[in-house]
Amino acid sequence: MPVYEFRCPADCGRFEVRHPMALVPSAESCPSCAAESPRMIAAVGLSRSGSAVHRAMDQAALSASEPEVVRGSPGRARNSPVTTDPRHRKLPAP
Repeated sequence: MPVYEFRCPADCGRFEVRHPMALVPSAESCPSCAAESPRMIAAVGLSRSGSAVHRAMDQAALSASEPEVVRGSPGRARNSPVTTDPRHRKLPAP
């Protein structure tokens, strides 16, 4: 459901209310003083990023509240093979 922003004429400030798009009123009563507050015109929040970006963002948000369960400890790190070739000693160290 979209969020619509209203501004109180009695200087209570702005407030947001959720309404279905088909039933959005042109005015809403202020939650602080109950004054009739007109709806503000605001820019629509559209995104032009690709679906892969959205999937990554959704996965990141989901992992914050529902992390994946680990079923075991990570495997051992592979040891780098030790070479016995004498020519390798002349190579520069990493």
